[in-house]
Amino acid sequence: MGCPEGTIYQLGKKRFDVNLDYCKGCGICANECPVDDIDMVLEAGCEEPVPSGGGKGSDSK
Repeated sequence: MGCPEGTIYQLGKKRFDVNLDYCKGCGICANECPVDDIDMVLEAGCEEPVPSGGGKGSDSK
């Protein structure tokens, strides 16, 4: 999976999870997901994210 930090790991044949303790919120995984199944969601209490270049979690398309 396309995470430069290695935070995405496989749980089963078609199931993955993310270690949010190490995720930087860059959105690369959302851009690279082959089935378009990753949504970038701002955590409660966090400030607005810096645009990462057009991922699903940003306003630009």
